[in-house]
Amino acid sequence: MLSRQDIYLHLFLLCFLRKCSAVTVTVDDVNVAEGSEARITCNIVPASSGAVPVVTWYNVTNGANDLIANYQGGFGAVEPGYSDKFSVENDITLVITNTHRSDSGTYQCSVNLVGDSPSVDDDICTLTVNYLDKPEINFLTLVTEGDEVVLTCVVDSSPEAMCNFIKDDDVLPHDGSCTFTITSASRADDGSYECEADNGVGNKQKSDNRNLEVEFTPVANDDNDINDQIVYPGETVTMTFSGIANPPDLTYLWTTDLPGNEDAVNNGSTFTVKVSESEIHGAFYFINLTVTNSIGSTTYSAKITVSVKNSIMSTVLVKTTSIPITVKNSIMSTVSVKTTSIPITKPAAESCNDTTGLTIGMFFVGIIIGSLGFYIAEITHNKIKKKSLLKKQDAEKRKQDTYMDYVVDTGEQNQTYQDLQHRVEESAYVNVNAGNKNKKGKV
Repeated sequence: MLSRQDIYLHLFLLCFLRKCSAVTVTVDDVNVAEGSEARITCNIVPASSGAVPVVTWYNVTNGANDLIANYQGGFGAVEPGYSDKFSVENDITLVITNTHRSDSGTYQCSVNLVGDSPSVDDDICTLTVNYLDKPEINFLTLVTEGDEVVLTCVVDSSPEAMCNFIKDDDVLPHDGSCTFTITSASRADDGSYECEADNGVGNKQKSDNRNLEVEFTPVANDDNDINDQIVYPGETVTMTFSGIANPPDLTYLWTTDLPGNEDAVNNGSTFTVKVSESEIHGAFYFINLTVTNSIGSTTYSAKITVSVKNSIMSTVLVKTTSIPITVKNSIMSTVSVKTTSIPITKPAAESCNDTTGLTIGMFFVGIIIGSLGFYIAEITHNKIKKKSLLKKQDAEKRKQDTYMDYVVDTGEQNQTYQDLQHRVEESAYVNVNAGNKNKKGKV
């Protein structure tokens, strides 16, 4: 319990700080959702208990006090400009029904104790009306593939809202901001978009949907039949483009290097051309298509390979043959003929003569190879024979030019010292005649 000195000190400080008022007034800030009721209470603590307070409410606008109501002892009135939604309960509570965002602002409660002087005190509070409007999604609805698209969720709210973006009923991954960017639009981005806003006040609000249209150059479908083909002489080739484009106003340009293409039939997305009857097996050509719309062009190409119907591939295989050749002085030489594969392609109409054709082909190949072997053997034989004859003649000539110097000592055992110069594959012939040391003989 406070002592008398403490009470006097408290009253002194209160008078000093609050201008020595006989009453203390406090008002708390209020937050409400738009459309709900707001109640602002003026808390009054009088210094004495006998006086009846006069409570006055103001709307503080731009620093000026606009009178709302004035009450004392249960009696009073609300100003005509506020009477439609403002009322006062028990002199000290200001009630605002069906609040609107425009009601947000600063309010003041002023209290005067009649008979006490000084007796006036006041306090202010802030009323915040929270709201969330239906958002609107904005973006450029017609773009070209590859363009950047920025989607913005425009929403009026208090406090600030978080946003989600929805495409074809699927929520897109996002950070909660009210802007969503598609960096490079593609056909897959074409569709319906909407945004949803939430600030924790009441229910979430969703925008109306809006369609994004992405224009792009022609693209072939998976079942498009402009593909490489194997065809036969006399056959008709037909190719048809199947695809999508936006806008779909397509033009077609078909070209081909296939002979006889002047008779080709160009019917927009379909192209027909006939392969000449004289085309040979293995020949190939190209059919090209350029598809164009207002955005750009796309080119496709197909390779056409000609094949003889039921063609049969035969191969004549000549094995390696070794031909031994023997010449004089037992010199052996061998001529080898390499393996040769000869591919032969024949239509099916000639298949009944396969055995005969193969036999004839092998017969002629055998004659050619035999002639070649005989010719090579003859050349080799002549070269070896000529070389052998030259060696023999040279040996006969050198036999006549071979000599030996010798000396005979009659008193001792005969010794012969040979100093011969030999040549490869040559024989030495020596004629010895007896004599003395001073006589020489020839070899």
